[in-house]
Amino acid sequence: MMARDIVIDFLTKLSIDIENKADVDVSYSQQRDYFSSGKILGQPIYYVFKYFRKEEQLGLYIESRDAEGAQFLKDIYYEKNEFISRKVGYELGISERKQNKDWVRMGFEIDVDNFNELMEYRKLYLHAFLKFKSAIEKIVEKYVDAIFNFAGNFGYTKTELLREVFMEEEVLDDIIFNLDFKKNIILQGPSGVGKTFIAKRICYFHQGNRDNSNIEMVQFHENYTYEEFVRGYKKGKSGEDYIKNGVFYDFIKKAQSYPEHKHYFIIDEINRVDVNKVFGEINSIIENNKRGKENSIKLIYSESDESFYIPDNVYIIGTLNTADKNLKDIDYPLRRRFGFIDIEPVFENIDFRNYLGECLGVEMADKVVCSMSKLNKIIEEDENLGKNYKIGQSYFMISSKIDEYIVDSWYRQVIKRDIEPLIRSCMIDKEKSYINDIIKKLVDD
Repeated sequence: MMARDIVIDFLTKLSIDIENKADVDVSYSQQRDYFSSGKILGQPIYYVFKYFRKEEQLGLYIESRDAEGAQFLKDIYYEKNEFISRKVGYELGISERKQNKDWVRMGFEIDVDNFNELMEYRKLYLHAFLKFKSAIEKIVEKYVDAIFNFAGNFGYTKTELLREVFMEEEVLDDIIFNLDFKKNIILQGPSGVGKTFIAKRICYFHQGNRDNSNIEMVQFHENYTYEEFVRGYKKGKSGEDYIKNGVFYDFIKKAQSYPEHKHYFIIDEINRVDVNKVFGEINSIIENNKRGKENSIKLIYSESDESFYIPDNVYIIGTLNTADKNLKDIDYPLRRRFGFIDIEPVFENIDFRNYLGECLGVEMADKVVCSMSKLNKIIEEDENLGKNYKIGQSYFMISSKIDEYIVDSWYRQVIKRDIEPLIRSCMIDKEKSYINDIIKKLVDD
């Protein structure tokens, strides 16, 4: 279903609901429920308007000859919303004076007091709503289909998440509980289990949609510094020093500016650095009970009396590769600040097996599941390795069905290109013949 259809379907159902109540007295609270951001603009229409605020989309329309469309998007982008207020106002027959006084302030919420005054005669209630619905439909019809080419889908449900990541529901519940309670989590697991992919979709599910505008991601590496992450001095073109904000600093300032929205910061390969050095003094304020202005601190590189704090609407998600022999030790203070969740390979998950069956055919799907499950059991039972070195399912995930005539060649290539190097790396202390025998069984069995 297209974006426009979703919105109009929502409004149609809402209008039917109101029509069924048209002959009864409509209370103040019912008006507030139907005409506040928590209902109409707070649900599918809200997400449509939110997508309009992307600057690159705005630019496309400003450069076009569609002046009305440009004004609409400009208002949405700067959160003025005068265009839609006027449009709805005209449909309802509200005077220009009253529009300027009350409706321009509507934004994503309608002024309930003034709207209640307008609706004091109950017979006008249904008529006014249907006019409002008509105005929204016209706007949606004209603009949403074009804009939505740049946007993701509405909403993101638990069912969608579980289907995409092949995760058991109790694991997801554990992740969400820790994210809500601690606000900082680390997804840890071996290579190929999809930790980064899962992290992004956890954000989608937690915020309720696929909007990326409040999600930031960085990948740590051994040379990553505090100055890149928080802030530090840089040399200008003329040789003068100036303070340059880091990616996390800018992210936090954005989150402070929009406290009504959740913001997510994903740190890929968080164990590639000494976290205490990269986080520096902000390490002391990332805990869930150290958030807010009352816990503000002064940064090492500060301008005048500037203070810094992490707002309550910030969530930090790190990924940690347990098979990385170069990883830094995770000390107790860091473990106290983050909730750690194990992400395991899912070869034996029924949904993953069905997915493989659709892409590779049932016979090859069974071969992948059987061979990789046996390999991971060998790795887990090895006293020098263990479960941290098991191999994940990502190496076998593809975007489209593979022809049955080439599926065997594809499988052999995956083993040679991806799986064999991992085996040789983690079993470097084993006899070469032992390793060769394992690889041979993967291909031939």
